[in-house]
Amino acid sequence: MKTQQSGVHIDPRRTALNETARTSDHAPPAEQSCVETQSVSDLHTERDNPGSIRNRSAAAESEKAGTSELAESLVDRLVDAEILEQPRQDGAHVDFPNESHVQTGRSRQDPISGSWTIFAPGRARRPDQFRSHRPKPDASMDCPFCHGNEKLTPASVWSAKLSEDEEAVPQSADWTVRVVPNLFPAIKPECKVEVQPNQEDSENETRLSRLAQSLFVEEIASGGHEVIIEAARHTRSLSELNLAEIALAFSAYAARMRHWRQQPGIQFISLFKNVGRDAGASLQHSHSQLIASNHLPQSVCEVNHRMRSHFARYGRCLQCDVLQAELERKERIIHQSNSLVAYCPHASRFPYLIRITSREHVGCFEDLSVSMNEEVARLVLRSVRWLEAVIPGVAYNMMIHTAPPGNQCDAETHHWSLELAPRIGRLAGYELSSGGMINTVYPEAAADEFRSQARRSDPRHALR
Repeated sequence: MKTQQSGVHIDPRRTALNETARTSDHAPPAEQSCVETQSVSDLHTERDNPGSIRNRSAAAESEKAGTSELAESLVDRLVDAEILEQPRQDGAHVDFPNESHVQTGRSRQDPISGSWTIFAPGRARRPDQFRSHRPKPDASMDCPFCHGNEKLTPASVWSAKLSEDEEAVPQSADWTVRVVPNLFPAIKPECKVEVQPNQEDSENETRLSRLAQSLFVEEIASGGHEVIIEAARHTRSLSELNLAEIALAFSAYAARMRHWRQQPGIQFISLFKNVGRDAGASLQHSHSQLIASNHLPQSVCEVNHRMRSHFARYGRCLQCDVLQAELERKERIIHQSNSLVAYCPHASRFPYLIRITSREHVGCFEDLSVSMNEEVARLVLRSVRWLEAVIPGVAYNMMIHTAPPGNQCDAETHHWSLELAPRIGRLAGYELSSGGMINTVYPEAAADEFRSQARRSDPRHALR
C-alpha cells in the first residue's frame, strides 16, 4: 500500500495515481480552473498572515477576468442546451457564475420544532438537466462533469487516476475520480459570509421585545460543500461503473470526510448521492456530494441521543445489537459476508430501502480499512444492480451515516451505515405533517425480492 498526500491509501497494483489534491499548502494546478476556492484551513492561514491576503486578492482580481470569460461560455452552452435559464443581471448582483451570487450563509431555527433550515437562494440557479421533465441525451458537450469540461468547474481539491486496464472504458483524462467545490454551495466557509443587515432591519430588530428576539434564532452556517465526480466519461448511476472505479470513488469519500472532520467547528458531515429526478438530482453525470456544516441537524441529535442512551444502559452499540437481532431473524437479510451485512430494516422508511453496515463495530465510515472500503464498494455495486433489476429505471438516494465530528465518545456509541433509498413514491401531506412515513412494501417482502434477484444474478453469492 502507498499513502498519498491526501492520506488516501492506494494499491499500486491497481492504480496509477495522479494525485492533484489541494490543501492549504498546495496551490491549484495552473491548467485547472481559476475559480477561487478555499478550505477552512486556508482561511485560518489568511488570518495569521494579512500580507498573503493582499497578494491573493490581487491574484484573484487578475484571475477574475479569465473566470468570467469561461463562465460566460458555460452559461451560453447551458442555456442553449435548455439546462439553465438565462441568468438575470439586475445590477444588484450577478446571478451566475461569480460565487458572490450564491446567497448562502444563514441557518434559522424553527422555535416550535427546533429544527434548523439552511437558506441558500443561490442554489435555485444551479443547472438542471431534468428541469423540462425530458432528460437531456447523454451528450458530454452539455455536461460540466465530463472530461474536457474541467475548466467549467472549480479546481480539484482531490483527484486520482486508475490505470487504463482498470477503467471500464479507458479515458485519456488524467483523472478517474475528482472532487471539486460545489459551484452552487449550500454552505460556504465562514470567512466568505458577508451578511450586513441594513439600517431598516436594525431598527426593526430593536423595536422587537426581548422575547420576540429570542424566538427567531439565526446563526451563521459555515463549512463546505463539495462534489465528487465519479467518472471522466458520462455515466448516470453507480451500476455503470466497475468495481475499481467505485472503490476509488469510495476512497475519495473517505479522504474528504477525514479532511472535513479535522476542520475546526465542523459538527456534521453528510455524504449523499442523488440519482434521477425523483431523487433530487439536477445533473445526470454520476456524482455524489459532501456537505460539512457547523450545525448538527435535529434528527441526528435524536439518533445520537438514542445511541448514547442504549450504550449507557447496556454497554453495547445499538447498531451492533440491531444487526445481531436481524441476523437471528434472517427474514430481512439480503446478503451477508464475514465482514458486511445488507438488510431491509425492520421499520424501513422507504419501500425497498437497503441498509449496509459492518459486523465489526466501526463508528466512522472514513476509518474503514482499504480492504473493507473495497468490500463496501463491491456490495454497494451489487445492491444497486439488484435494485435496478427489481425496479427498472428507479431513482434512488445513497446516504452514508458516520459518527459526527467533535465528540470522540460518538465513535464508541455510533456505528457507520450506508443506505440506498429508492424513490418510488412521493412525500405527501401525512409525511410532511407528521414527520412519519407510509411504506407500501413490507421489508420482509422487499428482502425476499432482492434475494431472488441475487440468485438470478449470481447464485454463488446468494443467500439460501
